[in-house]
Amino acid sequence: RQRQMGIRDRAYTAAKFYVNKQLKAPATADYPMYDKNFITHHNDSYTVSSYVDAENSFGVKGRLYYTVTMERDGKDWTNVNVNLRE
Repeated sequence: RQRQMGIRDRAYTAAKFYVNKQLKAPATADYPMYDKNFITHHNDSYTVSSYVDAENSFGVKGRLYYTVTMERDGKDWTNVNVNLRE
């Protein structure tokens, strides 16, 4: 039986979606398994901090660290800010 996704799971999934939009080769993205410690929140604001292994524009796979901050507005994520760094 599958458990229903919690808000933190949804925040992690949304963060990966927004990070993928910033990657040169999103199909090569390899994210770690979900860990609740990746996510902090205050009121309706959620911050997801983790890493992704993905190919750059030269086809070389490397690790990027990211922080995605976003707000929950009903069923939507708003005010999304993505910060990627090597």
